[in-house]
Amino acid sequence: MQHHLLSFSMLGSHFIQPHLAPGGATTDPLHVGRQAHSMANPYDIAAEDYSQLRPPYPHDALTYIASHLPSAPSLSLSKTRPLINNDAIGYSALRPSPHKIIDLNNTSNPSSTIDLVDIGSGNGFFLWQLARFLDPTQRVTITAVEPSSAMRASFHHERFKANLPSQWSCELVDASAEELPLTSSHYNAVACAQAWHWLDAQKVSKELGRIMLPGSPVFIIFNQLNVEFAWIKRLTRIMRSGDIHRSDKPPRLSPDFTTPTLHSTSFTHCLTPQQVLALGRTRSSYLRSSPSGREHMQNNLRWYIYDHMGFCDEQLIELPYLCFVWLAHYQPINSMRSS
Repeated sequence: MQHHLLSFSMLGSHFIQPHLAPGGATTDPLHVGRQAHSMANPYDIAAEDYSQLRPPYPHDALTYIASHLPSAPSLSLSKTRPLINNDAIGYSALRPSPHKIIDLNNTSNPSSTIDLVDIGSGNGFFLWQLARFLDPTQRVTITAVEPSSAMRASFHHERFKANLPSQWSCELVDASAEELPLTSSHYNAVACAQAWHWLDAQKVSKELGRIMLPGSPVFIIFNQLNVEFAWIKRLTRIMRSGDIHRSDKPPRLSPDFTTPTLHSTSFTHCLTPQQVLALGRTRSSYLRSSPSGREHMQNNLRWYIYDHMGFCDEQLIELPYLCFVWLAHYQPINSMRSS
């Protein structure tokens, strides 16, 4: 089937004054979305759909992260050598744009090691992408922490390791961020993509301070729909997207970390109407809802996409997104006072 791209910018003022959706779509006065089943981790039942429907991280954001890792080389477009075999990544449905590649002739201290902890690794969605932006000649050890058994199963850990450079290693750990079974004062980088809002910031800050070396960076990353557009804001309310974060409210970390600074990237991600419906089914509010609550949410979303917005299945909807990368550094107060 041929799909026709429909850009949000082409639809103009049609999005500015949306009609009211059927009752309960945005305010949910009956709170059907709160009729949750008992479920320790909702993503135990959405692992594969997550990677197929959520947008990839934009190259600008991944370049920024790679450039702020310990002994990071500078980036260049002059090379076209992929760092990891694309066929092994398994995210072809995400349609990422061409790679930015490390310039291997401009590598600073390639003998140093990046000891990276990825908090809330999920199915490796972030790591599969970041790995392509790291220097394959540098030694890299990755510790992927994920408490969801289904997400760990869909990580394809052995395949991921098999496609890493020989001097790299990756360990997949079953643990929560609040209680990390990791060595103290050892790691020199931490990343947390699409997971920080699930965590106890105070407890996690304490754990990160325990395992990190002073001066090490921590990256807190969010891909989110851009609610500056009225039609997208309405869409997120219907889907009950709880992961919309403000650029003027940095993540809370303990005083042992510097104030997070923001690197923001805007981009677009294309989905069919049916894929937008499926995207709604990857939201934790949907996964935790009762059967009647799930049906209610999907009916409202179907009304909005087809009846109100007028999309048809042959179209691709260009969804505007923002990627926030918050960067802080571990600077323990006690060490600063003693220096």
